[in-house]
This record gives sequence, C-alpha cells and structure tokens, in this order.
Amino acid sequence: MSKTETLDPQHIVRVVDVETNKNLATYGREDMAQADYVNLTANDVFRQVLIEGKNDAVAADAIPLVGSFIPNFAGWYIEADDFEKFNADDWTVTQAGAVGTADVLAGGIGGILSVDSGGTGASDIGVQVQHQNVTILPAAGTQIRFGCRLKIADTIATCQFFAGLSVLDTTIIAAGAISATDYIGFLIDAADAAASAIGLELNSAAGSEEKSAAVHTAVEDTYVTLEFVVDGLTTVTPYVNGVAGTAITITSCPIVGLAASFVCQTEGANDPIVSVDWYYCAQSRA
Repeated sequence: MSKTETLDPQHIVRVVDVETNKNLATYGREDMAQADYVNLTANDVFRQVLIEGKNDAVAADAIPLVGSFIPNFAGWYIEADDFEKFNADDWTVTQAGAVGTADVLAGGIGGILSVDSGGTGASDIGVQVQHQNVTILPAAGTQIRFGCRLKIADTIATCQFFAGLSVLDTTIIAAGAISATDYIGFLIDAADAAASAIGLELNSAAGSEEKSAAVHTAVEDTYVTLEFVVDGLTTVTPYVNGVAGTAITITSCPIVGLAASFVCQTEGANDPIVSVDWYYCAQSRA
C-alpha cells in the first residue's frame, strides 16, 4: 500500500508509529523483524506530515495509510477546533422545537463537542451549531479541505445529521431533509436514517442537489473520520478514515461564503447525540 503527497517547503516531516506513539526510524519500527517501510521524497525543506502505515508482517494489523498536512498561512487559510471550550462568540446554536443542547465534554485530547438533539418523542426536533463567520468561499483554482472526527449514539437509525460547510442558515435540516440553499457536507436525512447511511452532498442556489452513494455506514457509538476535498469548482472527493471514495463531478458548485456546521436532530422517540472530537477546514489562497 502506498500514497504520494505533494509537500510544500518550510515545514518538517515526522513519521509516527500509531501503535506505539513513537517516532519511526527511517525504515520502520524499533523491532526490525516486523518493520514498516516508509519512503519519503521531497525536493526542499520538508512540511510536517502524519503518515500511518500498515505492517503486513503482523496479523490483523490494518492501520490505514494516511497522508495529511498542515498548510502554511501564506498559502492557505485554516481554522480548526479541538473543543477544549465552546465559545458562544464563535458559534451560533439554534434549536428546532425548542430542544437540544451543545456543550463541551471532557474526553480525549482537548475536549468533545456534544451536539445533543434532546429528543422528546417528536420528529424533526434537535439542535444545530454553526460558525458565526463564513470563512470558506469556493472558487476556481483553489482547493478546500474539510474534516472531522465524530460519532453518533442513541441512535443512528433515528438521527438527522449534517457535518460540513453551509451558508448561514438557522434551518440547515428542516422536515427531515436538507433545507439550506448552499452547502457541501456529510448528511443523514430522514430517508437514510434507518440504514445509518452517510452520504456526501452539495448544492447551490443556482443549481440542483448533487450527491454520492452512501460513503459510510455509521456504527453506533463508534468514531469515524470524515473528510472531503473540493478541487476548484469541478470535483469533490470524500474520505472515510483516510480512504478516498468516488469523486463527485460538480455541475453547480456553491460560490457563496460557507461556514463550518453540525446538525443533530431526531426522527422519533430516541435522543440522538453527535459527539465531535475535532474539526478543521482549509482553503488555498489562489
């Protein structure tokens, strides 16, 4: 298994063994009998990179090979949050049906943002959180990256869910379906909730909804990393736990300002909760 990353200058490379949380030697683990071979090539000063590799010599060692980067601010706009706190000056919390809460819980490194639908037996009620500032503007010649690590509990089969970028809107999901005019994100709507099927969808006010087949079947109370990459105004590619899915060819990309957004609403008697460990979004400066 291999992956090639294009690296910009002025950063460093660090290779970490995700099983031991130790820096790797040039060619693998300290135990050379079961080495992971990692080859990196760059033509200048390195950029910081996290690479997780599979050890084919160890049974059931199925760590995905993932390459990601930390962009420099000269070339990229970037925002990220590990939710050690939840700042009401940065986020707008909107309830549907006067229920639902968003708050930070202790857990992991940093914190966990709990987006709790507060379900009380009625459908289409819950809560959404949205960054107050639109920070991403799709444009030709730029690249957009969004990612988050999250889980859904109690239960996926009754959860209306969105995670991604949306125009400012207090009803991103309404009556069980996506309602925002312009968005790019991962979605479970009323039609897909019973199947726990997460799809990647986008829409623009000038066009029509475009979506993938289900990119992931969510597992109850189990974390998953969901990411997408938008190239210009032409394609968007989903990634699940670092593995690329089938790209969507975009016919009508949103070209208005978008903000990081999360929605958790209920389809029925249960009280779905989305726990967001972290998120990031970034856009290259053309």
